Amino acid sequence: MEKGECKKIGIFIIAVFISMCLFFIQVHPLVIWDTDDWLYISYIRKAIPIWHNWNPSRVFPEIFMPMCAYLGIKCIMPITNDYIFSLMIIFGIVLSGFITIYVLSFYNLARKKMRMSIGNAIMVSILFLLLHFLIFRCGENQNTYLFYSPDVTCYFYYVIPSLLNLTLVMILESKELTFNSETKVNWLKVGGWVLLIYLAIFSNLFSSYIISIWAGSKLFYNLIINKKIKNSKNIIYILILCAWIVSAIYELSGGRAENLKDDSFINNVKQTILYLKQMVGKANRFLVLISAIFVLGGIFCFIKKKWNDYEKKNVCINIMCTILSVIFLILLSAKSQSDYIMRGDVLLGVSFFAFIILMININIIIREYKITLVIFPLLIVIAFFEIHSGPRTFAESNVSGIDSIICKNIDEDIIEQIMQAVNEGQEKMELHIPKTPGDNWPFGTYGANRFSYSLYEHGIISRPIETIMIQDVEINIKYGMNYTE
Repeated sequence: MEKGECKKIGIFIIAVFISMCLFFIQVHPLVIWDTDDWLYISYIRKAIPIWHNWNPSRVFPEIFMPMCAYLGIKCIMPITNDYIFSLMIIFGIVLSGFITIYVLSFYNLARKKMRMSIGNAIMVSILFLLLHFLIFRCGENQNTYLFYSPDVTCYFYYVIPSLLNLTLVMILESKELTFNSETKVNWLKVGGWVLLIYLAIFSNLFSSYIISIWAGSKLFYNLIINKKIKNSKNIIYILILCAWIVSAIYELSGGRAENLKDDSFINNVKQTILYLKQMVGKANRFLVLISAIFVLGGIFCFIKKKWNDYEKKNVCINIMCTILSVIFLILLSAKSQSDYIMRGDVLLGVSFFAFIILMININIIIREYKITLVIFPLLIVIAFFEIHSGPRTFAESNVSGIDSIICKNIDEDIIEQIMQAVNEGQEKMELHIPKTPGDNWPFGTYGANRFSYSLYEHGIISRPIETIMIQDVEINIKYGMNYTE
């Protein structure tokens, strides 16, 4: 990479990172809230799949989330002197870092494989990022987006693993991985790649399907369509598929899979398809319009025989990936919970493959008809303000859908109650929490001890304390949290 390009891409990447930090720390911060959040900020598992565990193969999120929380407590809390805010900062920085690397990987793909100029690659990368926020922007507020999750735990279990998988796909796609007897192998570097692929696959089936479907589609194209049997990349694709099959077998042995057994799978599939249709119906009309225009323009160029071999091959592969991803997500959601298919973090992978098809068509059009570049600065500005309709355009990242400030205030009240009980020498305490519908979520009665467990693990209190949760409407009134039966 030349010095001039390094400077331009450096400015671009810093701008992306700062923008994402502002969004995920200030505008829509990741505030721990439900009992899952309170458990997984401190629960650390072994870094290997565990047969019959509740989440047997979810290695990456269950070692990475508590590690990030620990870094926040040890590195940021001494400066802020605020437990919840320190976690908000570290979680926002980590997520922003993953999104930034994801966008940088797309930029490199655009430069190396799509052969875009520096300016065009940056411009298209900006549009690529905006599409993730625009896709489901269909109302004035409470919209979701492809980086959205309903709580902090899901960001580490769905969004971040998906970003890791997608980044690896783009890096592997960009690199020329060829091996022969004369190749000098840096085994330490190979070990780093093995680690990253291992963490990507042993993360979550809703994320790891991304790299496995990509590898399977590449293998199918090489063996069946291109007839390239003696291709060294095929070995990598086969190893990825084998590792993913192992992770799926482990996941089927787990407590969660056992808990999800249902005799009405066919009905669940039908319901999942209906939910998917609803999500397609929520797609932003402006995005649908510009996508249709660029795809039709790409088809016109194809008819005029202006596509190169890379474009033909990769549109074909990404169409396969999109179709297989839709089928897999329908089946997996039907097995897990039908409305999962309506979540942005679940649809991130399949949307990525569709976006790549769109980006290839855009690249063909701007290469063949350079005058079309005139509209792109305006298009990006229109897309940005199509996304933004005010401070509450998007939904808050908590299952109760309440303001993040209220979440933080109630968290601090909970911490104060526990600290007071410990300081007074109590062995058992009543913890007053907000009144919410039912007794299971977001504050599950089974997780009453999770609050003190994490506070103890992080050194906030000197010992854990047995806790009984009491739903108290006075907490709702005190902090302005609306409650409806």
